[in-house]
Amino acid sequence: MRQPRFALRILVITCVAHCVTHMVLLLFTAVKHEMSVDLGVGKEDIASVFALTSVFFGLGAVPSGWLSDRLGERSLMVAFFFLCAVGTLLIGISHSAWVLVAGGIVLGLATSIYHPVANALISKGVEARGRAMGINGIAGSLGTALGPAFDGLIGADSWRTSFLVVTIPCVFLGLMLCFLDLGPASRPVDRQASDAARTEKGTSESRSLLVRLFGFLLTAMTLGGFFYYMFTTILPEYVSWTASDSAENSPIDARAGGLAAGLILVIGTVGQMVGGVLSDRYDGRVLYVCIYAILIPLVLPLAYLSGTTALVLAAAASTVYFAVQPVENHLIAQYTPAAWKGRIFGLKFILVFSIGGGLGTRIAVDLEQGPGVPLVFLVSAVALSVALACTVVASRIKVARADH
Repeated sequence: MRQPRFALRILVITCVAHCVTHMVLLLFTAVKHEMSVDLGVGKEDIASVFALTSVFFGLGAVPSGWLSDRLGERSLMVAFFFLCAVGTLLIGISHSAWVLVAGGIVLGLATSIYHPVANALISKGVEARGRAMGINGIAGSLGTALGPAFDGLIGADSWRTSFLVVTIPCVFLGLMLCFLDLGPASRPVDRQASDAARTEKGTSESRSLLVRLFGFLLTAMTLGGFFYYMFTTILPEYVSWTASDSAENSPIDARAGGLAAGLILVIGTVGQMVGGVLSDRYDGRVLYVCIYAILIPLVLPLAYLSGTTALVLAAAASTVYFAVQPVENHLIAQYTPAAWKGRIFGLKFILVFSIGGGLGTRIAVDLEQGPGVPLVFLVSAVALSVALACTVVASRIKVARADH
């Protein structure tokens, strides 16, 4: 199914969609003050709508993957763009809580489509999957950075403009994709042929080994998501905390802390490309072990260090963790049968975003407000140690790759 003439189309479409996904989600955080004033509600009400959007962003991943396995990835990507257009339109024209909530739910469902469907499409349609997933990850990070910047550049006069400006290109991209051929990789897999191939390739014992493999891999991925959300949640406060500890108790302001944290995360995206390139060349399970083994010694000292050394270590930890993402996606692509890729990717992202991300964000805030910032990194190191143990076990399970 991997035909080079379609690979560039697949990569461009998925990169644009990844950028849009993270940009529109972060628009909420960038304009919550203006929204609350204009709509006459509290910031906590806007935050609640964003939380609801995030819930549907996670919960919709498995159904989206299931649908893509049956309808094909191109159909789901068309739905992604059209639903993004509807969601941003409803939010942009909302003058009541009900319309705003409806827009938030639609936007959450729209963005839930992206990760399982796009990763399945890349894994089936691009030969150099690791590199493609690394490039795709950088596009998502660009969207994360563009969210607040987009509001500042486009929506300076009104928060509504920030959402409404996104509506038109999403409609255009959805219409374009209706007529753009992405090749056989974007079409539904012949389930009978896929089932027959799996029957020929392995016994019930090999299927049992595959279940064990994914049990350990998905546990490690969930714990990785738990760490990532703890890390990103606490990073602005950590920057301020470590700066105040090293500058005669003169903490930098919140905006400077946020900018410094953003810079650390931008630096970290280099790791996505490195991880993608390496996963095309080496055994992904071994890489997975190595990355976590390197990451733990970088995270643990953050509980005790301050100043420039701490910030350099934080940037290094960010870079190493970002290398995990394309490796994880490549592993799922390698070991998942074609007819199940959408669902397994969906399961991964609901575990990482909804469970790992939800717990990580909440616990990071509770620890920061209670025992203090250093304990966040101690808990993170424990979680990463368990993830490392899972990757070691997974690397020792002898099971054939599905794409061989």
